[in-house]
Amino acid sequence: PLVTREKLTVSYVTTIASASASLQPLIRTICTPMLMMWGTGDKVVSLRGHELMLSDSQGVDHTLKLYEGAYHNILAEPAHREQAVRDIADWLLKF
Repeated sequence: PLVTREKLTVSYVTTIASASASLQPLIRTICTPMLMMWGTGDKVVSLRGHELMLSDSQGVDHTLKLYEGAYHNILAEPAHREQAVRDIADWLLKF
């Protein structure tokens, strides 16, 4: 119930692809700490995209948290919300 089942339009996919291509050079300019969170069931973005973001940026603290079976909106999923909030708090408290 938390995931839409509607089909993506060609226009939407084209827009996302275009935006992604134009943002790629900007990723190399990011130099802040970064917490990336990805659910293994996510069908919106890929793990590879998260890994590229972390490897191509210049930040000093790169953290990638994986949530087994979670989908795209981890904080909206009752089974993963508490752990995700705890992970965010722990990460923030490091600074």
